[in-house]
Amino acid sequence: MTTATAVRTVHLVLGPDVRILLERADRELDLARAASEPGEGFLHAHLAALRLAGAVLAATGSPAPRGRPRSAWERLSAAVPELASSAAYFASGASTRSAVETGRGHDVDVALARAWESAAERFRDEVVELLGTGAGRLSPGRSWVS
Repeated sequence: MTTATAVRTVHLVLGPDVRILLERADRELDLARAASEPGEGFLHAHLAALRLAGAVLAATGSPAPRGRPRSAWERLSAAVPELASSAAYFASGASTRSAVETGRGHDVDVALARAWESAAERFRDEVVELLGTGAGRLSPGRSWVS
């Protein structure tokens, strides 16, 4: 007995909105690296990951959800299953990000902030690889070019 494996193709449209989100993610990563407080670094790393998720969702043309609201991470997992583990990781930080935004992020230490910064940088690499050469590359002036 043979088993057929379904291959799913994700069609990507790399419009200006995708490039804008990639540039915003890079700015958030810069802010995470330059942060003087661990909570601030964590916040910017998480926001960078959200911008990257948004870029992928924009590129896939993932429609707005109907029914109950779904997080970007849920939508990303559904649209691009190979990013599901990254989506789950970043989803786990939503409550910490919210705490930092409201001044309650005192549990974020330097090690945690650096771990999230590194994870966001790896996620950026995953996203750029997924989007392919059509996404452009980061020029020395920090803008995306094709």
